[in-house]
Amino acid sequence: ANMACCTENMQAMAFHDGHAVLDALIATTNVEFGAVNDSTELRISQELLQSILLQYSAFRCLLNLTWNEGNKMLLSERQDLVESIISTLSILPNRVEGDADAESYNTIIRTARRFAIGTLRNLANTPPRQKVLLCSYRERIILDVLCDATEDDRDMVLRDKAFAVVFNLISNDTANDIITHPRLLDVLVDAASATTSDTGTESSSSMSLRSLQSLELLLSGGIPESSHQRLHQALDQVSVARRLTEIRVDSPPD
Repeated sequence: ANMACCTENMQAMAFHDGHAVLDALIATTNVEFGAVNDSTELRISQELLQSILLQYSAFRCLLNLTWNEGNKMLLSERQDLVESIISTLSILPNRVEGDADAESYNTIIRTARRFAIGTLRNLANTPPRQKVLLCSYRERIILDVLCDATEDDRDMVLRDKAFAVVFNLISNDTANDIITHPRLLDVLVDAASATTSDTGTESSSSMSLRSLQSLELLLSGGIPESSHQRLHQALDQVSVARRLTEIRVDSPPD
């Protein structure tokens, strides 16, 4: 991971020996979690801890490698990496309490999820073709996963990164997919309408507002009228919510 943090090494590592380094890293991120999330009494094995520790390190390395523009384009088309990111973001911290192995698991998987979504954020910051591939992949499952991440109030860092991914995915060719997604627009509206005290962080609110404003700038003849109306209703809702917040803040106490 430290070698991958050096800009001079990033592309050389990615293309070394026919992408052998990338193949190994992506394979390492693909951990079989089994029924970890299905039981509140599951004992975490040392084998699983070792696997997710390696996964954590692999995603850290991939996060660094995806700072390189060429690597972003290459890796955004690797379905095995995309699948591993989806799988990792779908795993929640275990509910077992008071067990040292479970606590270690929670700490490692939380960090691995952050590195995974950070990697996705970098992949989404690519030319329009790659954005379309990511948005349309498996019937927009990435947008589904991002919605889940934005609603995870146990990890505000992950939540902020999820909104950053959405912002990076926006383009002329993806705007309608984002607007018409059954959950995503409402998620953006809720976050953009919230105050810092409501969310505990300003980043999610400001990034969501920027996303909505970017979508508005991309409205064109190629986007159906129904999507125009849906987005304008969303922006109106945010505008009203923010005005009400300003009124409450400016009002003198009783």
